[in-house]
Amino acid sequence: MKRYVLLLILLATCAGAQVKVVTGKVTYVVVGTIYTSLGRENGLQDSSLVVVSSKGDTLALLKVYAVSSHSSACRILSSRGTISMGNDVSASIEIVQKQPVAPDSVNRSVRTQTAGNESLSQPATRVRIQKGSNFVSVRGRVSAQFYTTRQDFSELNTAQPGVVVSLRGNVRDLPLKFELYGNFRTLAYGRISPFSKHATNQSRLYRLSLEYDDGVNDVSVGRIIPAIAPSVGYIDGAMLSRQFGGVQIGSAIGFQPGYSLWDMDTEFRKFAVFAGYRWGQQQNSMISSAYSRTYYQNHLDRELATAQVNVFSSGGFFLYANSEIDLRTKSGSELRFRPSLTSLYVNLNYRLTDYLTVGVGGDASRPFYTYSLIQNIPDGLLDFRLRSGVNFNISLALPGGLMLYETFSPRNPDASFGREYSNVATLSVVNIFSSGLNIRTNMNLNSNEYTTAQGYGVNLQKNFWSVVDAGIRYQQYDYTVRQISQAYVNRTLGGDILVSLTSALTLTVSYERLQGGGITSRSLFAEFGVRF
Repeated sequence: MKRYVLLLILLATCAGAQVKVVTGKVTYVVVGTIYTSLGRENGLQDSSLVVVSSKGDTLALLKVYAVSSHSSACRILSSRGTISMGNDVSASIEIVQKQPVAPDSVNRSVRTQTAGNESLSQPATRVRIQKGSNFVSVRGRVSAQFYTTRQDFSELNTAQPGVVVSLRGNVRDLPLKFELYGNFRTLAYGRISPFSKHATNQSRLYRLSLEYDDGVNDVSVGRIIPAIAPSVGYIDGAMLSRQFGGVQIGSAIGFQPGYSLWDMDTEFRKFAVFAGYRWGQQQNSMISSAYSRTYYQNHLDRELATAQVNVFSSGGFFLYANSEIDLRTKSGSELRFRPSLTSLYVNLNYRLTDYLTVGVGGDASRPFYTYSLIQNIPDGLLDFRLRSGVNFNISLALPGGLMLYETFSPRNPDASFGREYSNVATLSVVNIFSSGLNIRTNMNLNSNEYTTAQGYGVNLQKNFWSVVDAGIRYQQYDYTVRQISQAYVNRTLGGDILVSLTSALTLTVSYERLQGGGITSRSLFAEFGVRF
């Protein structure tokens, strides 16, 4: 009953508009972030509200802060219980329709629903029909940021102003949309003004695309990443794909963006073909593979095969895996066909009960090189060693808001197995004595061929009046350099404040003081964001 009362409150906020309740699952839980199977294809947007429930009882209210096509990352606004993988999630989505709807729009709506195996009596969700006379509807978030550090030596001081833009637009009565996401910022050292010509441009353009998607055919141009095969990476060019039920097949061609992700680099050309299959509730399970080639000035630079698996079952299993294989290896002055594993990551989680989740996984990686960078380097000077490891994790969520998370990852270097490792343990208590106070403690142990380290920390967070989130944190790391047995201590003290000025305006301020290695630095971050 509590779940439905909260849903009625959310629905009331959309009074005057037609709404649809979409449902999904919690797919992953880490400290501070809850991942769900609801995404942009379900109608979720940045700052959407999501209800978490278990066996009909409301556990928490979440707020989306990052969203992709078929998943979302959320922060906890309020909680009265422990959130676990497999918990139900639901959200109310506004369905804005123009009345009357033109016949051709109805036809597109029917085709979209049929392609997605949806009921024809429900409104289309993939093709949004905008209300009113505006030909283009734009939604998104824009935030102004400023970050600065102050060191003991003024020459090392930094200042970095910037603007983050995330925009999504739809064209009325057409399955046409565009997206822009990027950071526009500069970085200055010492006494240099961050607004002068001597400052360094650190702007990044992650997405700038125009897309036609009628539910069956998808054509995109601009800076894009195929949603069904993100392992392909960025391409400045065009993508064409087609849906056959749950199967999507496509290709992309264009230029490989430079490492700065700002300017277009026309010296590197890229071609890729990919295929993927989605199934399950809300199509939250996916398997995909891709093949890509990159050319530098008409010469083959890299040839890759990649695969990704993301499977969630109602029985409590969650599997994520991705792999990358370099199909060619440098031999002398040539690239020879010699497939070798470049990276592999696998993680399997199983929810034994509502309170206990266990997981096991593994990873492997080796350095990779583009031919244009190493063509003049002798083969004997290149490092092709494969480094691997395993990881074990356990998540224990107890009544009263107590949660324990433990991850142990032994590595397999040239030395004996287990000499290199990392261990992270986190203990959290949510809403202590119904006061709204959350406490999180952590302990880290790390060892590699160069250093050993141990660290611990504590984070206190509390919400005031449902509009202010305030927190204070302390972290300490003790390092020892193996070769010289020299010990160092780093201590960090910081605080954060997030203020929801209105439903669309937020203000975030974060301060941090770091002391270690004989140096003291102070950093300040501020962000003012508006959502529309």
